[in-house]
Amino acid sequence: MDVAATLTLVAALTALLGCQGEPRPPYTLPEPYIADASPDSRPPIDARDTPPEDAAPDSAPIDASPDTDAPLDSDLLDSAADSATPDVEPDTTPPRSCDPDSPTFEDDGLTEPVMTWIPIHDAEGRAAVCNDGSPAGYYLRRGTGDGLGRWVILLAGGTICATPEMCDALWERAPSLMSSTLNGPTRGGGGLFDVDPERNPDFYNANHVWIPYCSSDYWSGDQAASDMTGGWHFRGTRILMATLDDLADPALTPAPNLYHADEALLVGNSAGGVGLLSHLDRMAEALPCVQVRGFNDAGWGVNFETFRPNQLPIDLAATYAQGVWNGQVDQGCGDSQGLDGMCFFADVSAPHVTTPFFTYIGQQDSIQLGALGVNQPFDEEEEAFITRYRARLQESLSPLSGAFSPASGPHTVGGSGHFQSFRVDGISVQEVFGNWYFDREGPRRLIEP
Repeated sequence: MDVAATLTLVAALTALLGCQGEPRPPYTLPEPYIADASPDSRPPIDARDTPPEDAAPDSAPIDASPDTDAPLDSDLLDSAADSATPDVEPDTTPPRSCDPDSPTFEDDGLTEPVMTWIPIHDAEGRAAVCNDGSPAGYYLRRGTGDGLGRWVILLAGGTICATPEMCDALWERAPSLMSSTLNGPTRGGGGLFDVDPERNPDFYNANHVWIPYCSSDYWSGDQAASDMTGGWHFRGTRILMATLDDLADPALTPAPNLYHADEALLVGNSAGGVGLLSHLDRMAEALPCVQVRGFNDAGWGVNFETFRPNQLPIDLAATYAQGVWNGQVDQGCGDSQGLDGMCFFADVSAPHVTTPFFTYIGQQDSIQLGALGVNQPFDEEEEAFITRYRARLQESLSPLSGAFSPASGPHTVGGSGHFQSFRVDGISVQEVFGNWYFDREGPRRLIEP
């Protein structure tokens, strides 16, 4: 998550809710978000009403009025979408059977050097659009050889915005984080996406999918553009679900596709790591014949005190944002917490996630500390705060079966060479993750004291 965006949201809400240096009064969220955040009033993903005519956006930078409330009509993901909303009838369609005699596939063994951009099929009709209403998409490189049945799918990181002013400012500063119109036709990748078999022997020839982040909502939103949102869409949930659906559709992704996969690794970088914890179980439920695993790469934020007493608590900021986005979170966590924003914190959501995942997080990550109001250079008071924060972070990691947490390290590793090169006591992230993922001998948890 971007420090500037977090601090901007905190500052904006601090001013809005009246806590500029004075003793904090009881917090109340402004209208109209209270209604939107009610668990009883949250509409299901596949049964949202078209916004009223008087809610048509006036300030969207491009046409924000396509038919963006069409249902997700994917039979692969129907059950996952329904499970996100307890107020709808459960899907009684039997799950797809896992064919014990899976077909075998052959290929020419040649790995493409780059991933190629593919727009989501009928993105506007399925509401799988970026903040500006442009169709979202993904980069794909097909696997080869013994990697044909292995998929590595990345939710890219970026920033968030939750008020029209924040989103307008983000558009001016970084429009590529809110639109697909600036995406190039191809892209490369490092780390888990490196095609060099010497550097990346486990995943070099897997199917590689890189999904750019353009919804500014921790990949959670399902909110159409309106006056309330300043004309911006928040559709992170639909972007992910539509991408998975397209990758499993033989008409769009020829076999062997995601439906035929043996295993699928969902990687979430930074803000994408928050989205990973929201959607990993949904992905596993949608792909019952596939071994699904997760890699939370620096999206491990804990609910912790803010450094400055007059700073808006991050849990309240998250509550506000979830209401704006109509954020869809992990089902188990949502049932427990409702829409109070707490499920964006890893220490709250992770206990509810049943699909195995690995976590990388630096204990002095500048993004996480910046969200709490601490930035370099640190004074003695900030150093003491960081010591308390590190203790809480280490505690939150203790239940995990796989983790790599250095005292200090790069922000993310999964999509870059840091995956191979960054080490603690001579042991790389790649080695610890490989031990965990493939059940190898050696350390599967490295948490630096």
